[in-house]
Amino acid sequence: MLNLSEEKRQEYLQIAIGIGIGLIFFLLSFTVPYERVEFLSLDARFNLRPPIQQNPDIATIDIDDRALRDEGRWQDWTRDKHARVIDVIHSAGGAMVGVDIYFSEDSQQVVHLQDVLRASSLDEVVGSLRDYDAELAAAAKKAGSIYWGATFILNEGDGSERPSELAETNYSRLSHDVLEFLFRRGSCVVFDAKMTCSVPDAVAPQAFPIPCLVEASRGIGFAQIVREADGLVRKYPTFIQYRAPEDEEHVYLFPSMGLAMACEYLQVPLKNLRLHFNKHIEIPDAIMPDGSRRTLRIPINQRGEMIINWIGDFKDAFRHYPYSSLLQLQDRETLSRIKHFLSLQDTAIFDDPVLLMNATASAFPGVDSVPECIAAIYGARKYEEALESGTSEFSPALFQQVFAIAPEDAPALFEGQAEVFENVRGHYQMLHFLKSNPAISLEDAAKATQTNPGAVDSHYRRIQALLRAGGPQPSDRPLYFPEPVMLEGKEISLNELKGGVFFYGLTATGTHDLNPMPFNPRYPMVGAIANVFNTIVTAQFITPFASRWKLPIFVFIGFFTAYILSSRTTIRGSLFTMLFLVAYLLFAYWLFVNRRIWVDVVGPVGTILVSDAVIVWYKFNTAEKKRRFIKSAFEHYMNPAVVEQIAKNPDMLELGGKEMELTAFFSDVAGFTTISEQLNPPQLVELLNEYLTAMTDIVLKYNGLLDKYEGDAIIAVFGAPIHYSDHAAKACFVALDMQEKLKQMREGWKSEGKPQLHARVGINSGQMVVGNMGSKTRFDYTVIGDSVNLASRLEGVNKQYSTSIMISEFTYALCKSDVHVREIDLIQVKGKAKPVSIYEVLGRASESLPPGLEEVVNHYLIGLQAYRKKAWQEAIKAFEQALAAVPDDGPSLTYLNRCREYLSAPPPPDWDGVYVMTTK
Repeated sequence: MLNLSEEKRQEYLQIAIGIGIGLIFFLLSFTVPYERVEFLSLDARFNLRPPIQQNPDIATIDIDDRALRDEGRWQDWTRDKHARVIDVIHSAGGAMVGVDIYFSEDSQQVVHLQDVLRASSLDEVVGSLRDYDAELAAAAKKAGSIYWGATFILNEGDGSERPSELAETNYSRLSHDVLEFLFRRGSCVVFDAKMTCSVPDAVAPQAFPIPCLVEASRGIGFAQIVREADGLVRKYPTFIQYRAPEDEEHVYLFPSMGLAMACEYLQVPLKNLRLHFNKHIEIPDAIMPDGSRRTLRIPINQRGEMIINWIGDFKDAFRHYPYSSLLQLQDRETLSRIKHFLSLQDTAIFDDPVLLMNATASAFPGVDSVPECIAAIYGARKYEEALESGTSEFSPALFQQVFAIAPEDAPALFEGQAEVFENVRGHYQMLHFLKSNPAISLEDAAKATQTNPGAVDSHYRRIQALLRAGGPQPSDRPLYFPEPVMLEGKEISLNELKGGVFFYGLTATGTHDLNPMPFNPRYPMVGAIANVFNTIVTAQFITPFASRWKLPIFVFIGFFTAYILSSRTTIRGSLFTMLFLVAYLLFAYWLFVNRRIWVDVVGPVGTILVSDAVIVWYKFNTAEKKRRFIKSAFEHYMNPAVVEQIAKNPDMLELGGKEMELTAFFSDVAGFTTISEQLNPPQLVELLNEYLTAMTDIVLKYNGLLDKYEGDAIIAVFGAPIHYSDHAAKACFVALDMQEKLKQMREGWKSEGKPQLHARVGINSGQMVVGNMGSKTRFDYTVIGDSVNLASRLEGVNKQYSTSIMISEFTYALCKSDVHVREIDLIQVKGKAKPVSIYEVLGRASESLPPGLEEVVNHYLIGLQAYRKKAWQEAIKAFEQALAAVPDDGPSLTYLNRCREYLSAPPPPDWDGVYVMTTK
């Protein structure tokens, strides 16, 4: 059976906890709450990263709040308004337009009231009916680059039943003929019906373009979004599969609008795509914007969904052209072209308004704004003529006279032309002013004309340009130059639209096409298609980390976190754990920014944090149990402060020993056997407890460790379990204080008629093994070794010399500056070959010896030197002098008797002064 230490067992248990927590988070990763939190971490990475590459061709055309103010409620918009946008893009050379608006129903033909009032017959009324669907289809067909958006009703179940509430016309939108047409057009991919894939299954079209628009389109792309569990849009389906009711042999895959347009942009037919569901979509031999050829792989999940690499908030991504600004650009362009056309005509054409209108309409067929342009140019010309004739103010009365209109109509018509007149007047005045003052600055010109610089700026720049070109030409007349269309403080022109890829849709506040995404809780979804397109054509795909690696990663993180915590102290372990957590977060962020790899953050971070919390709690709980055990086990054997330190570091007391230099202490009551015979057991126990309590308090006072009691004997050790260097001195101080305390206690016992107790102490210092000795279930913290045994022998040696405190030369070497001693002898204890010098402790070095004792010691030391020289008579004399001072001095009396013995029976010639002990 594997025999593990407690430390290893605890370490393995903590590692098992970390691995277990990693497994738990792996299982949680398949739950919706986990997914929601992980999505939040992904959103944070989107928001924190630096800007990513944007394809400069991409732009949006926004039906914004201003468009609804200018054109009316969205519900009332007729489809000619969208046709105008397509015309503008086509005429400017735009590459393609994705229309994120659904035209799934035929619009009604209408006739305007003014046309009815002008009609002279019913045929004229019928002839004035406008077919807006036909106009939109004609614009799309002319452009040849329009992608219509579509939606499908998705099968949320097993697909075996089709929803009964769908009208039959929904299916007719995708009849067999339509499907064949779309397939030939390259707008869908056809597979054998036996093919199975897990992309969303459409049971019927929901909002599919009407037939005339389908025929006029470049392609059809579905524009449905996928919301995550928290409602945000992060993924986008690449394909939807549709099985037509009348065609059981085939399955049709419709691409998303973003994918379809990206394939067109990259010049890769849809049929060339290689689909590897739950892996990637391969776009082979794609021609990138820089002209290079690459094979792109779009990472997708099992449902064919790609992750949108969002650029940022809507306003920060791509170019944006408001609907109204785009039409303004077209109107400015149309006005300029008509103005140029009229400058080439005979001026007499302006004398016949009907001729003027018919000639211009013929030159610009299908341009709805011709009447407005003619009115503006005609009015500007008339006003400029009035200014030339000296008229400074153009009042409604003068307007009525010049234009020969009814007086009651003049105010309203004048109001409609007021902006034109103001424009002409400003340019006219600036022309004549700059002719006279060609070098004047804008600021001075503004002062002279009493106009603020902002208002006069465009007039000043325009006239300066004309003057630098030699002055106004016939094509510049009349001097009507509408203000440039400005966007974010910059002038825009139709030239910017050339080669652009446009996404046209709703962005107005309160419209239905706003959804939450990582940067904005109300993001226009036309921008989602643009982001999908940009993700593909710039090959900036986000790849989720392979799910097959999730389990190993979670388990490793749990293991590594637990290993860090188990192999270090709690504080250091937690600190390293937090560093590991920060390192992982930085690594995950680096992968996302530099490699576009999305690795889980919630699981690993959760594993680290929970492992840290659980293991720290476990270590604290285990340590607390150890502390409580240590306190209960040692509070009666050690100083409380020492017990508290050991409790803070229980590893000191792990089973097993450690060799250290310590001081062992043995004390025993002299003649205790005789004393015990004088007392009955209760009296003996009472006396012994009183003695042991007093002596133990002194041991603990000096941070000694009470090893054990053996009857009347006290065994202690100094310098463990918390090591301190002055352990020898403290052991001696304890022995001195014990003798002083016993002296006081004997006075009390004497008055109580109790026996007088005397204690002998043996002290030795040296290397000894200290630690918990015993079994795993029962052990004692103790010391063992020869050094301990010597201390025990020294306690007994006291009897030979009638001393109280005996220490070895090893202890004396450590505390010679702390205590007064006298050398007693050089002895060889039983069982040992090497002799040891022993000393009697007389007092603290910080205190003087009593005068009588000092005299005794001086005589004693003279006698000891003579003794070792075998000068027996000289030695006897010195010892007798010592005994004269203190008659009961044990060492002097011992040596006196020994010298007398040697006088009568001298030791052998090789005698070295060593006294051999024959008893323990």
